[in-house]
Amino acid sequence: MYRLKKRLPEQEVILLPGHIFIAHPIQIPEGMHPEEKQSFIELSLEAVAPYPLEQLAYGVIEDPATNHLIIIATPNTRIRDLGINHFEDALFAIPDFCSLPRKKHARAVVRTHASHNTITALFFEADNPVPTKIVSRRRQSEIPSDDALFIDRESLFNQVSTSGYEKEDGLWYSLKSDLSDPNAIKFGHRHITKDAQEPDTYASIPSHTLWALDLRNTAFKTTLHQERIQSNRVWLGLRFGFLFLGFLILLQFTTWGIHLWTENRNARILEQSAQIQRLEDANQLSDRLEQASDRSLQPERMLMLANDVRPDTIYFTDIHSLAYNQLEINGESKGGIVAVNRYAEVLEAQPLIESVKHEAETRQTQTTFKMVITYGELEPVFPPEVNQEITTEEPNVEEELDPENALTLEPDFDPENDPEAESPSEPSEGSSE
Repeated sequence: MYRLKKRLPEQEVILLPGHIFIAHPIQIPEGMHPEEKQSFIELSLEAVAPYPLEQLAYGVIEDPATNHLIIIATPNTRIRDLGINHFEDALFAIPDFCSLPRKKHARAVVRTHASHNTITALFFEADNPVPTKIVSRRRQSEIPSDDALFIDRESLFNQVSTSGYEKEDGLWYSLKSDLSDPNAIKFGHRHITKDAQEPDTYASIPSHTLWALDLRNTAFKTTLHQERIQSNRVWLGLRFGFLFLGFLILLQFTTWGIHLWTENRNARILEQSAQIQRLEDANQLSDRLEQASDRSLQPERMLMLANDVRPDTIYFTDIHSLAYNQLEINGESKGGIVAVNRYAEVLEAQPLIESVKHEAETRQTQTTFKMVITYGELEPVFPPEVNQEITTEEPNVEEELDPENALTLEPDFDPENDPEAESPSEPSEGSSE
């Protein structure tokens, strides 16, 4: 990571003062191959520059929609004289007036750009975003006051002919660039007029335009461009990797939390399962007891219903309860099979009986039968209970005893009227008193 970070360029855009540059417009021939375009630009620059091409730092202002472009060049010695030591490490190195966003104009216009030490006039033809002429001068005063800027502007227009061009109202003053996104650098400007000062504006310039404007060596720019593309890909991959790693960590913590919550819930369920089982057993036992209490007297009721309509010629010999609503009856018939069939029909006509199945046979003038009766829903065996008050008062003896109707008790033994009663024994002869 340290080596990779060391290879990346510093996050800085160098804006060089415009007064050290010369601007030379050229026209690219129609149909020229892109590979020949760079050679044509270099030949055109060698023809007008007072220095060899190897001693020049140059860039190009161009637009894909037109064949017109303008070459901007300056000797390398002038850049070194500015004391810029990190020229090769910057994101881009361009003239300060090139930071002004381009736009098409409906008519020929001259725009004014200013920085802390340079004032520049850019001449634009109608519907052409590439300037046809650039004139830049060093400012007389580096004071960034509005009055000083307009004085420098008027001084520049006195030195340059602006006939045929409309002067744009006010001027554009460069501010610090916004490098929060190196892939979309935003250049700040303040539009200053004599009447008012508008809010600061920031606009980005496409990356391919900045590479064309960059003043560094062509071979160096190509190598740096490729390294920057690879570095961006690596950082993008690392960013996605860290995001994915963070997602995995978040997913792991989420899974761990769900696991703990599930274990806690399972523990609580296990703790309460015994109580729940006891409750279920109690409910089942209650249901069974209720069913048993409701159906304990069902066989007697079913037998009563069958016996109430039994004719005198039918006798029951054996009775079984097959289910809570079925009764099996074995018996004899003195009226033969006809009496059995008639009895089955009578039973089927009863509202509380669902079906009757019977079999009968006669042997030696004796008819026996087997009958299975299925009953429907029977009414409760016991009627609703009626609360009765029980009195425990003792009877009033005086009111209940009637002297007239009272019974006279006669003694069972009367010694005077009993003939068999013996008189008192007299002393026998010879007894002594």
